[in-house]
Amino acid sequence: MNTKIHVRYGLIFAAIDILLFVVFYNVNHQLPSFFFLMAVALLLIAAVVISCFQYTKLTSDKLTVGNIFSNGFRTVAVVTVVFGLAVVIFTKTMPGFKEKMLTEASENARKADPTLTDKDIKENQALLEQRLTASSLAGIIFPQLILGTIAAGITAFALKKQ
Repeated sequence: MNTKIHVRYGLIFAAIDILLFVVFYNVNHQLPSFFFLMAVALLLIAAVVISCFQYTKLTSDKLTVGNIFSNGFRTVAVVTVVFGLAVVIFTKTMPGFKEKMLTEASENARKADPTLTDKDIKENQALLEQRLTASSLAGIIFPQLILGTIAAGITAFALKKQ
């Protein structure tokens, strides 16, 4: 592990994700949409592929599928941790963001079940408000780790065959 390619590309792509998040929020004043989520997913895949490709260029003597995969997974870990921390900080410090998330959650709950009463909605909002940080982190960590692991595995096998 003398090469720190995963840290370099992880930080670069996490910074791009954070910039995209801030720009998207400030332009639309909405919660992230399908476009934003797909852009983040594509950036994560690009980070893994580029990081693994650079890793194979620099360490051609002991190149195994496991080494390439571990580099890709470490890249995913760096992107996920940095982006997750940034979103938590954004949630805690940005005025109105938390309220917007709670409002959208209540609107989605009403659409999903029109029989909900206002009391039920308020109880759900209070519960979500207590667990907002954990919910935000779970919504970032799990999808990124799953997608990143798949991308790292496919990239590792593809690059080893070359």
